[in-house]
Amino acid sequence: MIKILDGNSKEINWTFNRFPDNQLQFVIDRQGAENARVMQISITGDDELILFFQSLQVLKMISKIEIKYFYGARSDKTMAGTNRVCCVADWFYQTITNYYSTGNSFIDILAPHCDDLLINRYIGDIDEGLLKLDFDLPECLNLDDYDLLVFPDESAQRRVKTGDKESITCQKNRDQSTGEILSHFIPEIPEGTKRILVLDDLCDGGRTFKNIIMESGLGNAKVDLFVFHGVFSNNALKSILRYYDRVFVSNSLEAPEQQRSRLSADQDRVIIFNVW
Repeated sequence: MIKILDGNSKEINWTFNRFPDNQLQFVIDRQGAENARVMQISITGDDELILFFQSLQVLKMISKIEIKYFYGARSDKTMAGTNRVCCVADWFYQTITNYYSTGNSFIDILAPHCDDLLINRYIGDIDEGLLKLDFDLPECLNLDDYDLLVFPDESAQRRVKTGDKESITCQKNRDQSTGEILSHFIPEIPEGTKRILVLDDLCDGGRTFKNIIMESGLGNAKVDLFVFHGVFSNNALKSILRYYDRVFVSNSLEAPEQQRSRLSADQDRVIIFNVW
């Protein structure tokens, strides 16, 4: 998903050519190219990636890029077991800044799963104001509705700003080669807890969040789930609703709305907040 906006936040139309050999070419009319100031992108596939980089060659007046879903954010290592692998998150950010290096440039990234890499590798860019990592909770979520916040791991606890709200943080034991979660340690839930919110930046198949419910002994407490990005592989949203009362998720990806639309009686239990 790529949106191009003018200085008044009005969307500018664009398109692309796809040739018989499957190559792509970004297309926008001259006036649209001259008026473009902001780009909003959510890149999940290679076609979007190619069109995004092509657009930066054409749209010379872009001053802000808002990245709703960061390409390669889950591929932020240089080694996987004994194999050398591309650190895609590092490559993507370096490539953006090589293309996009005007004096007034600014990149705003919504809850990147690779935030440790960006903070540690590009701290100068953050200090200088080129890069912003956005983990702010949406207005539709009221933390006062909950007795307790639960974070699946320490990185989730660090990312999301929740003030002094009472919380607990789980621990994950992972296979260092594959990244697979081998086990969880979930602290004891305080007695009398009735409403719980589990928070993280991303949900793929939902195994972590299901395990939190099954292994924590929540009793009669009602539990909601908040994630910025819903990948929801293998139609995960439907199965997650067996464990959670409500799910809050952004529209940074298309899966939440697609899977909610296929639900019969539970659509109102999925709250999708807009980041576009």
